[in-house]
Order: sequence, then structure tokens, then C-alpha cells
Amino acid sequence: MVSIRTYCEDDRDALRALVLALHEEVRPLDADLAPGETILDAHFDHLQQRLAQTHGTVLVAEDAGRLVGYACLFGRVTPDEVDERPTPFAFLAELYVAPGHRAFGVGGDLMARAEDLARGLGAAKLELKVHAGNSAAIRHYERMGFTTRWLTMTKRFA
Repeated sequence: MVSIRTYCEDDRDALRALVLALHEEVRPLDADLAPGETILDAHFDHLQQRLAQTHGTVLVAEDAGRLVGYACLFGRVTPDEVDERPTPFAFLAELYVAPGHRAFGVGGDLMARAEDLARGLGAAKLELKVHAGNSAAIRHYERMGFTTRWLTMTKRFA
């Protein structure tokens, strides 16, 4: 049975492996992403810094003593656009479930806990980004009540 709990330092190596797995799974969808091994240390450090700055947390999904998923929630993010209301929001920076544990509700359980934490921090909303080519993730988030707010479009010159 999968349980959801808060990340602890003993989880570091297993979490880093999941962060790398997420990056490598998304990388074929985006030519601008560097190979995960080349950025993993800097990326992991960035996540840790943002978590500290925003009172965020990492939730992990554990099955029989092994991490099988995680959610990285930045807890109280202040909008940086001058035309947005200055109301803090929560930002789901990453959500990943190992392929063998998908379709069993693990992602939904991680998301439900992340939403509870966001509400507890007084966030008015929860935002996330998903790659436009990741149709499975888009469908997952839409089933959970997320709607598209902005689309970022890119035109390559080379």
C-alpha cells in the first residue's frame, strides 16, 4: 500500500533519482532541456532554495519502503507580474509518479495532500505548469479541476 508523507533528509538519494526520472521523461518533449545528469545538482539545489523561501514542502509517495513518487509544492509565492493581484498563491513545481505506480491514484493522493497544504498556508489558488506535449498530464490535471490560464508559445529560429 502506498503512503504519502513529508520528505526527510534520508530520502535525498531516492528523491534525486525521481527528479532525474521526471526530467528525462519530459526532455524528449522539449529541445531546450539539457540532459538531466548535467543539471541535476543545480536543479535540486534550486528546488530546495525555493521551498525554503516559500514555506513549501516535498511530499513523497512510499510503497514498501521505496519512494515511487513525489510532489514539490512552493507554498506561498508572490506574483511577479505587475498586473496581477498581489495575493500569494501556491505553485506545484513538480509532480511525478514512477511508471509502475501510475493509474493507481498515487498522483491524485499527492495532489490532494499538496492542495491541503496550500490551503493551510492561506493560498488563494494552486498553479502549475505542464508541457503542452504532455497530454496525459494535461488530462490528469483537467480531471482534478485545473483550467488553462496562459499558453506560452515558442518560435525557434535555428
